[in-house]
Amino acid sequence: LRMRLEIRGVDIARYVDPSYLKAHSKITYVSRGKVFKLKPFYAWAAEANLEMNRTAFANVKEFRAYWKQRLKGRKLYNGVKLGKLRHIWTFYTCSYQGDNFRTIVLAAEI
Repeated sequence: LRMRLEIRGVDIARYVDPSYLKAHSKITYVSRGKVFKLKPFYAWAAEANLEMNRTAFANVKEFRAYWKQRLKGRKLYNGVKLGKLRHIWTFYTCSYQGDNFRTIVLAAEI
């Protein structure tokens, strides 16, 4: 099954630069004809085989505790408050940071 993915007007790999993240503070994501408006708030680059994100949680409390620990001490951008989120969108793409690296971008629905 192939899904059509369209992210308008941004280069996901460049979000590791905080100035790019601030300047491109909205992502329009289109999937299967549905449009999602997102606000990116954190990005990093890592080796492809070392970064895994958890996707299933028993409840919202567990979800928030996981992300609070994962992002502890990191600056979140664009006014996003972790304690209010119920969903986090995660985008992965090839990175310019090194061989076999990926850029990971976290975004919240607006």
